[in-house]
Amino acid sequence: MHALPPLITDLTLIAVYAGITTLIFKWLKQPVVLGYVLAGIIAGPYFTLVPSVTDKENIQIWADIGVIFLLFGLGLEFSFKKILNVGKTAIITGMMNIVFLLFIGYLTGQMLGWSTMNSLFLGGMISMSSTTIIIKAFEELNLKKMKFTDLVFGVLIIEDIVGILLLVLLPTVALSQSVNGNELLISTLKLLLFLVLCFITGIYLIPTFMKKASSYMNDETLLIVSLGLCLAMVLFATSSGFSSALGAFIMGAILAESHQVKRIEHVLKPVKDFFGAVFFVSVGMLVNPAMFIKYGESILYISAIVIFGKVFFSCIGFVISGQTPRTAVLCGFSLAQVGEFAFIIASLGLSLGVLSDHVYPTIVAVSVLTTFTTPLMIKSAIPFYNKARELLPSNVKDFIKRTLIQSNENKGEDNNAWNELFKRYFLRLSLFSIILIGIMNVSFHLVAPFFKSIFPNIFARILNTGLTLICMAPFMNALLVLKGKLSRLYIDLWIEKQSNRTPLLMLTAFKVLIVALFLMVVVHELLTTNPYVTGFLVVLTLFLVLKSHWVSEQYMKIEARFLINLNREQIEQQIKETEIESKSIKQKEWLDSSLEVITLTLLKEAPWVGKELKETEFRDKYAMNIFKIIRGEQIITIPRSNEKLFEGDVLTFVGTPKQIKRFKTINQNNGILIKDSDSSMILHDYILNQKSDAESKDKTMLVSCAFLVTPESGLEHHNIVDAQIRNKTKCLVIGVERKSSLFINPESNFMFKEGDLIWLLGDKKSMTQEVLHQMELNEKFSDDKQEEVKISTQSA
Repeated sequence: MHALPPLITDLTLIAVYAGITTLIFKWLKQPVVLGYVLAGIIAGPYFTLVPSVTDKENIQIWADIGVIFLLFGLGLEFSFKKILNVGKTAIITGMMNIVFLLFIGYLTGQMLGWSTMNSLFLGGMISMSSTTIIIKAFEELNLKKMKFTDLVFGVLIIEDIVGILLLVLLPTVALSQSVNGNELLISTLKLLLFLVLCFITGIYLIPTFMKKASSYMNDETLLIVSLGLCLAMVLFATSSGFSSALGAFIMGAILAESHQVKRIEHVLKPVKDFFGAVFFVSVGMLVNPAMFIKYGESILYISAIVIFGKVFFSCIGFVISGQTPRTAVLCGFSLAQVGEFAFIIASLGLSLGVLSDHVYPTIVAVSVLTTFTTPLMIKSAIPFYNKARELLPSNVKDFIKRTLIQSNENKGEDNNAWNELFKRYFLRLSLFSIILIGIMNVSFHLVAPFFKSIFPNIFARILNTGLTLICMAPFMNALLVLKGKLSRLYIDLWIEKQSNRTPLLMLTAFKVLIVALFLMVVVHELLTTNPYVTGFLVVLTLFLVLKSHWVSEQYMKIEARFLINLNREQIEQQIKETEIESKSIKQKEWLDSSLEVITLTLLKEAPWVGKELKETEFRDKYAMNIFKIIRGEQIITIPRSNEKLFEGDVLTFVGTPKQIKRFKTINQNNGILIKDSDSSMILHDYILNQKSDAESKDKTMLVSCAFLVTPESGLEHHNIVDAQIRNKTKCLVIGVERKSSLFINPESNFMFKEGDLIWLLGDKKSMTQEVLHQMELNEKFSDDKQEEVKISTQSA
């Protein structure tokens, strides 16, 4: 009989145990991550009651694969633009959390008698919160759309970035068995150089490639290409001396800028979920459950440090950065846990052989405890804030007030012209210097040996020097020539004061000196050491770089392509808004002429008296919409389907002239007694008349707006009745635009399709927030008081 390889047998056990525990934890309404860890403990070599995985090498293989896909998925949800948009609040709070908890974690380890390396890794593991657990808690408590959650996610982005940095720096410390400042600095600079080059090159090339190849990519091809790019970057990162996790994260972040990122996330989700589960199961397999009892006191102590430390330092960071105490408490209580990065760092320590056996199960137990406490902490945030506000001394309250006032006053200081100039100047200087260093390294270590192997020595040196300078020229031009806002700032400061000119000239001279040094290194390394020849070539190259239109055009093309790829989402959103705006102009044309309003009064004998709207045939039989009922002093705008009609009700209908005529003719022929206003009015004129009639008792303000049917809207393949648009939005569907077709006042069984533009009519006062946002009214309905009521209700 043919025996299965051990690797497949192990995967079978992992999948079976993970499936069982996932179902149990879903039934218990607990995070499935904990179920995966439990499955790992059951499948691990320390639990012998059931068949288990005994080969630790296989466990490590599955853990490595799981980390790659976990970080790749994290990168796909990460966007380079997010780094630029997190704001000072996230940066201050995130860095304060990491720095202080790293230090406190180290001290805690030392107090527990742990070694220096164990203590250092402990600090790294407890310094970062869990994105997975926080998102799950927000979803369960229905808080994901609250304003404070954006601040929490901003902090998580900063922590993820620092977590990637720790994955590079901790091995450096671990292998040297000491904290060497020079080695850490060199490792940090290498990492920075690697990240910038990968992101710039990747964002320039990969999204462009994905767009050009999109016509050949079905879901299967897209999956294979994405996985191939991920694993290629993993191989490149490990070959460059970095971790596989870093390579996976970088490629995920690069693909996040592709126009196909939604499709990529969709096709990769099963793979990512499966191997993410495999990673968390592998975490459990490396845990000896007996350690939970043996080191129970340490686990409880570290858990308390995590909860109270994160709450304390997060709250301080948010208050210092200008957030209100209430927001600070909400955010701080949300961040009180450790998660996936702790497992990754712990796995890294084990693979390097620098962690003691008890550290891994300790941090797993701490993660389990803090995962259970996270929802409780979020629920208790408002009650804690209310109690703390009463107990805080007056001098502390005054200090917080002064901090908030000072923070708000300082918001305008960043507009200082010199600050803006320095920020842009040094950003460009750093960015282009890193690119030039990258080009030089490729030339020195890859191109030069290749050319020497196929060309005569002197010809190879001349050819390589010329090729290197051509590749560097566009970026040297961008560094030397002032462009855009930097140019305007420079000119404004030059004109503003005579004293500004000397420092401006010094900044210009410094840039020229930096570029000249790069040129000298290239010529000296690749061509000649003769100082006269070197000086001549440097001056000549500087002149050509500054005067050549071709060089400037090449840089502009590179920058344009890079910015298009980087700002893909904003560009697509602007295109979509432009399309809707153009359709809005078209809509005004048919709205002005195709829909009319008529008012009818129900008499006693009318067959609809005493019936609910859904029992009448206004919509189904006549395709007529009632958008207003006047009942004495009461005015009901956009009545619900269960609204009952009474004698004397004045009904206002909207429909096409043909629908209105048909309705009146049929009912008059059937002898139905209704009191007709005998005149109709174009809907557009009716709206304008209502807005201008200041003396009218009817203060409703009818407005129209449009919704685009997308796969995310939930309207696709639903008809008007099933979509419940009237009840959900408090609006009527008055028209649907589908490509070149127009459906005015469609019947209730009309089926929506992707790309449809649905036009709604409703009273501005009673419209839902979603509709008002679509109209770009920018009205705020989720203010702090509403959040407090909602969270307090959840807590109760």
